Amino acid sequence: MKKSVVFGTFLTVALAVLVATPVIAYSGNGLHVSETVRGFTIAGFGLLALMATGWTYFASGARQETVKGLWVTSIVFSVVCAVGIGTIWYMVAHRSPDEDTPASYRKVLSEADLNALKAEQVSLAQNANLETPIFIPTGVFIQSLEFTSANDVVVTGYVWQRYSDDIPAEISRGFVMPEGDVIEGEEAYRIRQGNEEVIGWYIQTSLRQTFDYARYPFDRQDIWLRLWHKDFAKNVILVPDFEAYGGKWELYTRMGLEHDFVLEQLALERTYFDYHYNSYTTNFGIDNYIGQNTFPELYFNVGVRREVLDAFVAYLIPMIILILMAFGVQFIVTQISEKMSMYGISTIGLIGYYASLFFIGILAQLDIRRTLQAPGVVYLEYFYFTLYAILLLQTVNSIIFTVSDKFHFVEYEDNLYPKVFFFPITLGIMFIVTAVIFI
Repeated sequence: MKKSVVFGTFLTVALAVLVATPVIAYSGNGLHVSETVRGFTIAGFGLLALMATGWTYFASGARQETVKGLWVTSIVFSVVCAVGIGTIWYMVAHRSPDEDTPASYRKVLSEADLNALKAEQVSLAQNANLETPIFIPTGVFIQSLEFTSANDVVVTGYVWQRYSDDIPAEISRGFVMPEGDVIEGEEAYRIRQGNEEVIGWYIQTSLRQTFDYARYPFDRQDIWLRLWHKDFAKNVILVPDFEAYGGKWELYTRMGLEHDFVLEQLALERTYFDYHYNSYTTNFGIDNYIGQNTFPELYFNVGVRREVLDAFVAYLIPMIILILMAFGVQFIVTQISEKMSMYGISTIGLIGYYASLFFIGILAQLDIRRTLQAPGVVYLEYFYFTLYAILLLQTVNSIIFTVSDKFHFVEYEDNLYPKVFFFPITLGIMFIVTAVIFI
């Protein structure tokens, strides 16, 4: 049996290395872990957990209900699940920022990208017998971003536009930020340069936006400024002023941001311009409104990701401690009189202890919801739901163990099975939830 267990352990380690190889290869080359790689890795860990547990179950004596064999099988399954959860976290932290970006959003990073878009819009206007589009170079420089709530962001900075002499005089000078709740914009400068006029505005606005916190604390958010031209009824298209940024946009160099830019509990990841082809169910009362259907609207985006360590320290570590405390109490549950008197165990006392752990968990979860104000359930909350389920099962187990001796599952070896199954059930549920959310 010892040789079988050693061989099974070696096989488990070999399979774990094989499963982790794609992740190591991708991250080692500085590449983002793709959804395909993540899916195969998650499936591999699921298969590994079943194979390793099955092998250990037959080879360690757990099939004959030996105490040592049951504990060994429990530990193998729990370790594989724990490593699987950690690997998924690693992969999610190294996934591409573009993974959640709709394919319809058109990113522009250079003059070549911009020229292609201009050519398309000119061709579309000609085919539809519309007025030739006018392109207004527009730039953005953000000095500060501050979250005042889960869906409100206060933005300060500058927006500027270039108006060449060949732009008709009847075209207004200015822009609109449709999502700004309150905007304080004042003209900061107006400079004549060659055959164009550059106008800059200082802005301070509160943006109301919808953010997706479902994957918290592994969520990524894009804070965006949507810009319309002041004459949005006309075929005027705002385009990035790449000339002001050196001619080419670099995604991960914080272009368009203050040098010493700080965000609380969030890390800056990238900035970029893109276009959303938005459509509206109204023409705003304007006959033949050009922007009603699939009109390209300019967005300036600031991509941020969550500082995972902060969330782990604040919420995950306390939850892990609660689980360990629950297991500690489960481990000493017994019907042996000498041990009961030594541990000071009573059924009422156990139920009260489980209730106190439940209360502490509820307070921690409410703090998450109060902080995020998310409309749905976020990833980390499922761990707390798992804790509640375990505490409920422990309470039921304590009552049955005390009042009845007819259940082999509970009575065997002084409540051995509930102790052995504690971590496999807990970590198994957590692994499944993690796999479903991040696959």
